Amino acid sequence: MDHDSWLQIGMALHHQFDDAGFRLWAEWSAGCKAKYPGSAELCKRWQSFKSKRNDAINLRFAKPS
Repeated sequence: MDHDSWLQIGMALHHQFDDAGFRLWAEWSAGCKAKYPGSAELCKRWQSFKSKRNDAINLRFAKPS
């Protein structure tokens, strides 16, 4: 999966489940050991997501590659 799609999945989970979605994203991301950025980077990305914006990525519009 490309980087942008990976981020969109994270944003969609953040929008749908708020902090409860982090565990799902972290477990799923860790499955790709070659590209896994580490837990510190994952937390940093997660905290940057803004789920309350009008143009927030959500599960309905997430388009994985």
